Amino acid sequence: MSVSRVTGFNAEAMKASMLKIAVDESNKRLIDYAKKKIVEIGNKIKSYHGAHGLDRTGNLLNSLCWGVCYDGKMVDSGFFREPIIKTIFFARVL
Repeated sequence: MSVSRVTGFNAEAMKASMLKIAVDESNKRLIDYAKKKIVEIGNKIKSYHGAHGLDRTGNLLNSLCWGVCYDGKMVDSGFFREPIIKTIFFARVL
């Protein structure tokens, strides 16, 4: 890269800033796409549920998930159905 004649202009900082904006926008678009597609797939499975027994136990829809990674790190992820966490509380009777 050539040296800038403009005083105080840092081309590397600008390049890094522009790359970060592009990566953030790409990740946002991929996340939106993944969420939209997982809903389409899940709804299609639900529509076949009764007629074809595709998801008889519900396990298929419970395990339907998506994820977006960038540079080896998870950016965002989710499930078609939100996982249900069951906690059992044990009460001690005195």
